[in-house]
Amino acid sequence: MAFEKISIPSPKEYFYDEIKSKILLGELRPGEKLPSERQLAEQTGVNQSALHLAIKELERAGFVEIIPRHGTYVADFAAKGNYDTLYEILRTGGRRATPSREARSSVLRRSIRQMI
Repeated sequence: MAFEKISIPSPKEYFYDEIKSKILLGELRPGEKLPSERQLAEQTGVNQSALHLAIKELERAGFVEIIPRHGTYVADFAAKGNYDTLYEILRTGGRRATPSREARSSVLRRSIRQMI
């Protein structure tokens, strides 16, 4: 009898997916400031270094903007998204978050323009 490999997300992956889903669902809106990494670590029980790495990945994917000495803010991914944003939207594929059709179209149009 064959068994499938069980994949359990790391705390960093879980936090990344959780924040990304909240952004895509509109629970976190563009311009909204996230709590500090220290506060997030206390609230979630996730190691601060894992949170830091997840936030850096969220920034790379176009979902948050980090402003040194001011904080981390939810980015307007529909207006400023990149290839990584589009990839993450497509990867999510409706499992938990379903970004609006306008947001998907906006990111797709911008990505196509960048390729041309």
